[in-house]
Amino acid sequence: MIPEIYMYLAEQAETNMGLPVYKGYPYWAGNTTKVVPPILALESRTTGAGPNARLGQAQARWQMTFWFWLFARNEPEMNMLLEKLIVWLKGLGAFEINGQRVGVSFQMDGQRHPNDSGTQQEAYAFFMPLTVTW
Repeated sequence: MIPEIYMYLAEQAETNMGLPVYKGYPYWAGNTTKVVPPILALESRTTGAGPNARLGQAQARWQMTFWFWLFARNEPEMNMLLEKLIVWLKGLGAFEINGQRVGVSFQMDGQRHPNDSGTQQEAYAFFMPLTVTW
């Protein structure tokens, strides 16, 4: 179920944002794939029992948090794409995978990425978390 949810989110992000979606956190120094902003990256972050999950529950709920990374070329582009990402995430509703309803929870707790490495591609980066429950 996790791979299907991941791919659904990646495909929806690419369609709605009009940007390529890198699967995982980009490896900028890699010479096999050239990764150049502006791009989105989708990273799996945490997983565990969902809210109100109880032992012995007939069908336990599970949740997973993904991070959408936004990489831009400059500050104005980052802000424009961030606004577009927020609008899309706020409108993203529940969806169905393999006959199971997948709930979506989006909270405004994204953060600017601290560019500790000095990498040019990370100079204008932001991440937004998205939690799904099934």
